[in-house]
Amino acid sequence: DSEDPEFTSVIEDFSITCEEASPYDTCPEYFEANIALPTFSDNCTLNEDLEVSISYDLSEAYGEELVCPVIQICTRTITVTDQCGNTSSQITVLSLIDETAPEFINFAADSDIECNDELDLVALTESMFELAGSDVSDDCYGDIEVTIEYDYIETGECQHVADFLAIVTASDYCGNETTETLTIHIH
Repeated sequence: DSEDPEFTSVIEDFSITCEEASPYDTCPEYFEANIALPTFSDNCTLNEDLEVSISYDLSEAYGEELVCPVIQICTRTITVTDQCGNTSSQITVLSLIDETAPEFINFAADSDIECNDELDLVALTESMFELAGSDVSDDCYGDIEVTIEYDYIETGECQHVADFLAIVTASDYCGNETTETLTIHIH
């Protein structure tokens, strides 16, 4: 027997999101729970007598060789060996992708205040975020960058003097971002 075993089905490469991967601690755990083994046969050795080995290779998360939205790659290699030592391998690549923006949690509510020249509006917005328990989360692991831009818009109205805006943007590693605005109406 000099013929290699033959795969009779192919498991194609695929991508999943961080949300889909989150219930699983490891790449092998995801594969074992969700992706069937390909089928195979041999010209001389019965299937139950074929030796099947499975190995996994996991890239470094956010590695330099990866390009967003792919943030990690897991490769499963299945090798089938017949009784004469002939082998065939099939490789399936799982790409973990991040295309989802971070989300704000308990974003502070807009507010109305009385006009006061001594009021520090930046400090006020920071305390409003703290009191509301404002935070940000992302379904992929990694750092989230939060930036705040402030804007003061005079309305020219007697009863509604101005609006102070805190424009908050949260961005993840792949540049997915979300923006919310806290408005303080000054009377």
